[in-house]
Amino acid sequence: MTTVRNIAVDERRLDRMETKLDKVIDALDRLARIEEKHDGAVARVDRIEQRQDAHANRLSAVEKTLTARAAVTSRIERLMWLVAAAIVGAVTYIWRG
Repeated sequence: MTTVRNIAVDERRLDRMETKLDKVIDALDRLARIEEKHDGAVARVDRIEQRQDAHANRLSAVEKTLTARAAVTSRIERLMWLVAAAIVGAVTYIWRG
């Protein structure tokens, strides 16, 4: 009788252990899914950072080009004003003359 009772107690104890092990397995499974999601998020952030770096490099190149073109445009504008002033001066000189 005591062995039957001991067996019943042991079976209940084993059932509780199995239940707890099932819960641990479920928790580990959820943890693995969370880790996969985290790895995906890290990969996306890395891609975004790479794209941002590429855009920053392109923007820097555009700024350098724009600065160079602005200097050329400024010189052309000055030349055009000089030509316009020379034309106005020549026309005024011819009318006086």
